Amino acid sequence: MKTDQMEDQEFILTPKLLLYEFLTHQGVTPDQLVIPPRAALAFQNECLTHLINLSNAKPIGDWLFPISETFIYHGKYQGKAVIISKIPPSAPNAIAFVECLISLGINRIIVTGAAGSIHPKAQTGNLVIPIQAIREEGTSYCYYEKDIQVYSSKLLIKLLGKSASQNHLRVLRGSTWTTDGVFRETISKMKEYSSQGVLTIEMEMSALFALAMFRKIDLAGLLVISDTHFDGHKIVVFDQVYQKAQEDAAKVLLGALCAN
Repeated sequence: MKTDQMEDQEFILTPKLLLYEFLTHQGVTPDQLVIPPRAALAFQNECLTHLINLSNAKPIGDWLFPISETFIYHGKYQGKAVIISKIPPSAPNAIAFVECLISLGINRIIVTGAAGSIHPKAQTGNLVIPIQAIREEGTSYCYYEKDIQVYSSKLLIKLLGKSASQNHLRVLRGSTWTTDGVFRETISKMKEYSSQGVLTIEMEMSALFALAMFRKIDLAGLLVISDTHFDGHKIVVFDQVYQKAQEDAAKVLLGALCAN
């Protein structure tokens, strides 16, 4: 059953209700917030810091946001107002957080995060734009049935590629494998997906794509390779190449988000 056949009042908890209950307790109501329609979200603190610095972002208020209990920042990049925030890890938490942002009127979102590479084409520190995602998490099935394929926003894919070129950076494009089971990823399945050209593995993209399609907004991802699986398992998050890639990802993300 597709949930877009139901009205929100059919559900026990909605994003607007959660926001109202959570924020009024802190002395602010959602209708008091003036939120721009663009949001840059980061799973990693390294990239979040770069996003905040590049957009000269400041916290909207001294209250904390539900789900992740983090601050929401308001910044400006290339003359465009943007929201900057950390997004909580795992598909259920990430989706709940983004649902709340959408309910405030945000309709263009780019999410940056780390991903493992399952294909030799994607090397340490590479930037990857996931075009579509294999659904092996549970949250997306609350929005669409299992036979529905989920994709990134074509508009944002184009703008991310253009922004990367303007910053003289190379990006890869390909499919990603999204799974909830960090310690249940098998070598045989990795080889199968890799042989099909799938580049990365992570925990949230397929759910984020499903939500964006369902809510009819533009959402894309920009992934930084943090570990490699095709050659055993090598963690590279401490390498300077990876750290530089987080800074590059922030520049590419904001350039794409604030285009047009």
